[in-house]
Amino acid sequence: MKVLLVVPRYNFTKKKDYRYIFTIGLGYIAAVIKKSGHALDGLNLNHFDGAPEDLIAAALSKKKYDVVCLAHEGFAHEVIKKIISHCKSHKTSPNVIIGGTLVSSESKLMFESLNPDFAVV
Repeated sequence: MKVLLVVPRYNFTKKKDYRYIFTIGLGYIAAVIKKSGHALDGLNLNHFDGAPEDLIAAALSKKKYDVVCLAHEGFAHEVIKKIISHCKSHKTSPNVIIGGTLVSSESKLMFESLNPDFAVV
C-alpha cells in the first residue's frame, strides 16, 4: 500500500512557515506504517511555498497513493476540509484517513462535516 502523510499548514498563507505544532500522532502513525512494510511519503505543507491545493495535487500526480493520512490539533476545520476535498477530487482519488484532536473532540460531527473515508479516534 502507498501512503501519503500530509502535515497541514497551521495558518492561511502560501509561504513556508516553520512555526507550527507537529502532531505527535502523525509520528506514531508514520512509524507503524513503515514497520508494517508499506510505502510511505510525507508532505509537510509548512515547508513549501505555494497554495496547499497545488502542493497536494503535485504530490498526488507524481505517485498513485492508496491512502492520504492527515491530522490536526483541532482549530482549523476549513483547512482540513479543503485538503480532503482536494484529495477526493483528484483523478487518483485516494482514500482519506483523518485523526487528531479535531476528530477526537467531536467524532460524529467532524466525520459528517469533513467527509473523510475513515477517522481514527
